[in-house]
Amino acid sequence: MSLYVFDLDKTLIKGNGSFKFYFFLYGARFFSPLSIVYSISYYLRHRFFKLSLTDLHQKVFKTFLKGKSLSEILRYVDLFLDQNLDQMLDPKTVSYLEAARKNGHYISILSSSPSFLVEPIAEKLKVDSWRATEYGRDSSSKLTKIDSLIEGEKKAVIAKELAIKLSLNPDEIVVFTDSISDLPLARVAGKVIAVRPDRKFRSICKQEGWKII
Repeated sequence: MSLYVFDLDKTLIKGNGSFKFYFFLYGARFFSPLSIVYSISYYLRHRFFKLSLTDLHQKVFKTFLKGKSLSEILRYVDLFLDQNLDQMLDPKTVSYLEAARKNGHYISILSSSPSFLVEPIAEKLKVDSWRATEYGRDSSSKLTKIDSLIEGEKKAVIAKELAIKLSLNPDEIVVFTDSISDLPLARVAGKVIAVRPDRKFRSICKQEGWKII
């Protein structure tokens, strides 16, 4: 048995699931028209002007999620996934996941996306475990803060902990990801498969001899 670790956005699903969900909520008038300016601005700053993943999540949370009712968001999640998940899933990467499950390997999804999106997707894909960004809530179920952000360094720690729990060696960890931000995770794996990697990660993959799909 090996440990198969999958990133979610741009790996198991095509594109960014959180971004797609935002536009779904925008279309449902959950957010104001002005919110689209902030959404695009944050994305561009992260993509081209070195806004860190941590800072991106903090800005997105404060602008879009803080004070929102989790129960209300969850009602939209179910509808969003019912209408969009099948076409969002990447057939090639999902085929690797299904083959790993068939062969009895342990499968985990580690994602920086919100847990309210990751959990139902993980259940759909029948994985053994998952971890995602978690938010604190008050007594009325309104979101108050980011409790834990699952980024590259944290993913690496989780993967190593899972390997120890499963009595596996680092060589028995297989990682699927698209992003340079997951380099710490890739460094703890025995095998790395890059899924349409970004430019910086592609360069490292070629240097390391990691497979690119």
